[in-house]
Amino acid sequence: MTTKGTRRHFKPEFKKDAVTLVSEQGYSIPKAAEAVGLLPTICDVR
Repeated sequence: MTTKGTRRHFKPEFKKDAVTLVSEQGYSIPKAAEAVGLLPTICDVR
């Protein structure tokens, strides 16, 4: 039996800050995820 987890929702400001870390400050995606308090695997883009 599997259970569904609850999906997290993020405010636009939070998303903008995370994108800014990568696009303007040179963070890698995993490092930016850690900087905003997420697990790096959550932001894995393949």
